[in-house]
Amino acid sequence: MSASTEKPGTTTIQLMVDTKEELNALKECNNMNTYDDVIKFLINTRKTSVKSLFGCTPDITPFKREEDDSHRVPGN
Repeated sequence: MSASTEKPGTTTIQLMVDTKEELNALKECNNMNTYDDVIKFLINTRKTSVKSLFGCTPDITPFKREEDDSHRVPGN
């Protein structure tokens, strides 16, 4: 598409073939019409995804193995 025939506000991006295939699959699976819809969906999903829960329970006691733990690796 030449610059004179592009729609205002559009751009072109380069993708690897496998990335385009994944975008196609998401587009089809979610009944989306454009790649723009898919990319916006991915951005929104990332923004609203659950943040890490690491450190959310600081009062929990540390894990300690029992002496007779049958799953213990010999020597540890």
